[in-house]
Amino acid sequence: MSDAQRPSDETTHTPLATHKIELGDVRLTPPSSPRGRPMSPLTPNTPGVSSFNREVDAFLDKHEERLKRHRGARFYCVWATVLWAATMAALGAFFVHSDRTTHSCATTAAPRRAALPRRDATLTKFAWGSCADQMGPQPYWDAVHRYGPDLLILAGDNVYGDCETPGCPELAFAYRNLTTKPSFVGAAAAIPMVFAWDDHDFGLNDGGAANPYLAHAKELFLSFVEAGPRDERRSRPGTYTSYAFGAGDRRVQIVILDTRSFRSDFSLDSNATNATGPYAPRPDGFMLGDLQWQWLEDRLREPAALRLLVSSIQIVADGHAFECWRMIPRERERLYAVLAARRGGAVIGLSGDRHKGGAYRTLDGFREFTASSFTHTTPCDRDPRAVECEDEDEPGPHRLGPMVHVNHFGTVDVDWDRRVASVALRRAETEQGNGHLSVFDDVARNSTWCAGCALQRYDVPFD
Repeated sequence: MSDAQRPSDETTHTPLATHKIELGDVRLTPPSSPRGRPMSPLTPNTPGVSSFNREVDAFLDKHEERLKRHRGARFYCVWATVLWAATMAALGAFFVHSDRTTHSCATTAAPRRAALPRRDATLTKFAWGSCADQMGPQPYWDAVHRYGPDLLILAGDNVYGDCETPGCPELAFAYRNLTTKPSFVGAAAAIPMVFAWDDHDFGLNDGGAANPYLAHAKELFLSFVEAGPRDERRSRPGTYTSYAFGAGDRRVQIVILDTRSFRSDFSLDSNATNATGPYAPRPDGFMLGDLQWQWLEDRLREPAALRLLVSSIQIVADGHAFECWRMIPRERERLYAVLAARRGGAVIGLSGDRHKGGAYRTLDGFREFTASSFTHTTPCDRDPRAVECEDEDEPGPHRLGPMVHVNHFGTVDVDWDRRVASVALRRAETEQGNGHLSVFDDVARNSTWCAGCALQRYDVPFD
């Protein structure tokens, strides 16, 4: 991308930054015994996790009973379920053992999940990320924990549980595998978290409103995020929600969109290639639905000095034909108009989904930052170890710099006195796959190979 294509304003880009993380002690307790069914090798003695796992068990019991009623397919279905569950248990046993022994924040006997900050608390440190494969190691929990955010936003694809068999037991198993990971249990007890969902925790790759398992996926999601019986998401369609912290000129608002429950199917492009994506813009499509649009307008009328707008898919990006707001042009233009009509406060967009990191800015000044993925970012073709490979990146006049091609997460550090939000994309793990620094961390202070070190940094001023 030429200099003429790059938007120029007060936003500054620092390619490298430092963030020192100290190695923590590993303190583990023996795992509890699982239930009779060989679904999961570990059931932590944690009230929140245990409650969620009981709900998963109840669903799986119901699923097995339904299979038994299909007389003609009973033998095949029962044995297929047993073999599949045994395979998942074996894989889970391997990864849980690895997870327990390699993470400084891992634990199997933690208190309940960390409570959200008080509504009147002034927050200064936020982290977000997306796309985490629950079946493999998740070293990023150490790096995020050492960064120490006041709030962590998990922006979708928090598990991969695509529905492939009747009843969709895959999604329940996916959540079970995540919630029994010692690293997740330990991190969730220490870091306040809020959540969005995307297609793989929605149960259908690239799915929208036509997903036949939408209601089932929503129930599992709300149980996973521990939404109480009075949570507004239980009484209306969708999973969109918002939070606000602080007061006056230090009030921050987090707005989490649901880009799945109401979305039209994208139009397929008959001339598309695997490299550029399969879709073409659909002029008559819908993204948020009438209720969510009205809700968003109402939220943006509320006072805030800084707003973090979370969309699981990219808003500004123009350089690909995969899932993004560009595929439904009128909805993206409507979003820009709604943001422009807000009641003051700067807006920063946070997104995921793409398995690449990036920074974007529209001509009107709206900035979006994409952090994806925690565990399986698309590497550079010419050098799989390279952080950046701009010659291979997606084109587009709104991209601010090269994309990030190693596992990473994003952070937002707010300086309320200077009125600047510093947004960074940080490496999620070392090249050796660890989420904490080695004993040579002092050598890495100005490097990009250490877990938690900033790969890119952008300063965003706000009034």
